[in-house]
Amino acid sequence: MKATTEPRRWMRGIRIGAVVTVAALALAACGGGSEPSSGGSGETIPLRLVENNTNSSLAAVVADKKGFFADSGLDVKATAVADISKVPQTLGNQFDVGFGVEPLVIRGSVQGLDTVAIAGNGASSAEAPFMTLMAKADSGIKSAQDMAGKVLAGPTLTGTHHIATLYWLKKEGVDPSSVRSVQVATPAMIDQLEQGQIDVAELQEPYITEAKRRGLVEVAFSSGAVAPTTIESLWITTPDWADKNGEAIKRFRAALERSVEWMKDPANEDETKQILAEFTKQDPKLVDQAPLLEYRVKVTPEDLEVWGTAMKEVTDFNAEVDYDKLVYPWQ
Repeated sequence: MKATTEPRRWMRGIRIGAVVTVAALALAACGGGSEPSSGGSGETIPLRLVENNTNSSLAAVVADKKGFFADSGLDVKATAVADISKVPQTLGNQFDVGFGVEPLVIRGSVQGLDTVAIAGNGASSAEAPFMTLMAKADSGIKSAQDMAGKVLAGPTLTGTHHIATLYWLKKEGVDPSSVRSVQVATPAMIDQLEQGQIDVAELQEPYITEAKRRGLVEVAFSSGAVAPTTIESLWITTPDWADKNGEAIKRFRAALERSVEWMKDPANEDETKQILAEFTKQDPKLVDQAPLLEYRVKVTPEDLEVWGTAMKEVTDFNAEVDYDKLVYPWQ
């Protein structure tokens, strides 16, 4: 990892923020167009959050529904969107914190659209995969070598799932360009596999479980080529907002941690799945039959760096990045 040669702006901001008076903080939080303040220990801090309308945002959704944000002293106003590609441009304007993925953060760091990760979302491993490659049982596709000349469907062709698949192909000795990649909405993938319109799909839960129920088979856990455990998405903000809102970030993380622990309790599984089905508008029966994904709030520079390495291998990205500057310090 490239060494950090200059301190991030938020380091100075945190030290200065510690001596700001409560009166000044209250003033900063008032008035149209002013930025949310970092807050004192007893006041509620407003936070405008933009989520992705998928299970990746579940920890934040549960934190909102169960009052964990409010208990942490945050007044969260959440908005869900399907297209996350424009989220970085909205931060600091419409929203304070938003849903992001590593490729957007990494590319933005060298394209003048700086964002910083303040927390993680889903953690993907072979034991609890966030995405799995699936195919028809009679397709003959059992390895990377079998995918040459085939049609591969991904929910997006620029996100972590697809980058992981292309990286896995290359590490297995298969030219990624020998596979024809197409973008397909996840809910449509199983039907298109069965109809022969696509050969392999990058599926995630609850569709992995449904695919297996309908006789489709797993080809590979391609994210394992990136790292044994990967963080699939992030909560991000601008360096300027992070500079001014260290207390809000601390509370946001604490609420997410509480949410993750609550979801891990088997006694809360049914309610968690109900919240997930309502938020994503997925079939409750589909959600109920699938396991819940795992979530990890803490994110490190190394969690982003592994994706940067994969991007250099299978995309046009080749810039040098200081990954230490892309993650807000964990305190």
